[in-house]
Amino acid sequence: MKNFFLFSSLILLILSSCTLPAAEQAPAAAPTTSGQLETMVAATFAALTPTAAPATETATPLPPSPTLVLPTASVTPTFSTPVLLVSADTNCRSGPGQSYPVLVVLKEKTQVEVTGRYQNNSYWIVKMPNGSGECWMWGEFATPSGSVASMPEMTPPPTSTPAPPAPPRGLSYSFTCSFSDVTVNLTWTDVAIDEQGYKIFRNGEQVVDLPAQSVGYTDVAVASSGSAFTYNVLAYNAAGTGEASISFSCP
Repeated sequence: MKNFFLFSSLILLILSSCTLPAAEQAPAAAPTTSGQLETMVAATFAALTPTAAPATETATPLPPSPTLVLPTASVTPTFSTPVLLVSADTNCRSGPGQSYPVLVVLKEKTQVEVTGRYQNNSYWIVKMPNGSGECWMWGEFATPSGSVASMPEMTPPPTSTPAPPAPPRGLSYSFTCSFSDVTVNLTWTDVAIDEQGYKIFRNGEQVVDLPAQSVGYTDVAVASSGSAFTYNVLAYNAAGTGEASISFSCP
């Protein structure tokens, strides 16, 4: 306020002392009113007064939102006994492949427990139904179920030198002779576990080649009174044969 009055007095003094020579004096201006003078002084004072910059409002940062951490549920897998359902009669061997001897023949619809696997489940190691140990079963005739994926990958045992199959046990026969032929019925017990099949010979000539696990055959041959016959039944594999034979003559 003190500055305002000082500036007002200065301007009044300047205006009152300003005179010009008579010859050059401009026409007299209209007298200045006190209201106009105060307006001029206020405008001059406002122009000379520094203007304070407007205050900038600073935003207060918000605290970070809390992160909700959910507990992870722990899932314990359920173990179920791994088993195989045999889809067709198949040999179960001491190792993976025909170079290993057959330990047992697993019948269709037999269910066996799995203890191991080999080469992407191409073979399964299972408990033999008679409880006498384990054997290797080809996966082609097996339908797995249960926790088979948890079974360990097994290493095959060393191969052994193959042996000839056991000969047919208890070979017996019956025959009927007529005027022109003879009918012969042969039966035996299959005790071999690794045979590829059975071959039957009549008087030294092969009559038929039967599949593995065969237990009998009926043959018809030309005959007359006094004709003699010898039949040989051979179980065979790559290592050799096991043989049984019978002989008779037509009366």
